[in-house]
Order: sequence, then C-alpha cells, then structure tokens
Amino acid sequence: MTANSLWNTLRWRWTMWMDGAPAEIRNGRPVVVEERLSTLRPVPLVVQPDAIYQTADGRLIVVETKTRGEWLVKRGDVVQMSAVRAVVRHCDDPRLVGWPVAPYGYVRLVHGDRVIWEKVDLLPDAAVVNLWLAYWAANGRGMDGEMARAG
Repeated sequence: MTANSLWNTLRWRWTMWMDGAPAEIRNGRPVVVEERLSTLRPVPLVVQPDAIYQTADGRLIVVETKTRGEWLVKRGDVVQMSAVRAVVRHCDDPRLVGWPVAPYGYVRLVHGDRVIWEKVDLLPDAAVVNLWLAYWAANGRGMDGEMARAG
C-alpha cells in the first residue's frame, strides 16, 4: 500500500465514523479508495470509485460521495455506481476477486455541514452493458471500436 493509499484509507475510516455511516460500512473496511479500476468484461470499462468497502461478512459495497445543494440521488449516480459494481465483479484486482458484490450501494450526500446516507439499488450488469452499447451507438462507435458507417 502506498503512502497516498494509506492516507486515503485512514481519511475514509475517520469520515465514516464521524458522519453517521450505516453500521455495515462503519464496521467494514475500505478496500479501494479513489483508485482506478478496469475490466474488459462484460464490456470495456474504467472507473475510479470513491470507495469500495468490505463488510464483516465479506461483501463488497460501492460508496460514492456527492456534494450538492440538494438531498437528491440522481439517475446518473446510480448508473455510475452500477458501472463500478460491474467492474468490481469482473476485474482481476486480487483485493476484489472472489468476494460477493452487493446489489446495492450507498450515496453519501453532503450538503453544507450535514451528511446523509442513501442506500440505492444498483443496475444489473446487463443494464450497464445496454447503456454502454447505447452510448457508443449514439457516438458513432461499435463494440469493436470501429466508426459506424452511414448509409
């Protein structure tokens, strides 16, 4: 673990204790904190989650912090976290391989000096793949990276 990773881990542990995190997060441990992860399965994805926590029973849970002027979890938050979940489920990072990944995550909403935690159901991998395909179809590229040809 690098000094930067150690600092991020300690900072996250302190933050979770201070702001009323759910018990499974408070009693768990951060496994990934602000690190880039990638996979080629089920589609090529690169993510940088705020944190992946491991609960006392071994489950991995995606945690994202959002600082905004309203107490609102947006659809984009769920899509982002679902992509993270898909990467965690399929990547070859030895810290993550073999552990079950929860079908839900937590959005840590920060507004001023208040923090609330919202548990959100995440999209299944198939929905993430469909969103990925729709994005690349709309942006002129297919799964093989080739430009779509008009006509």
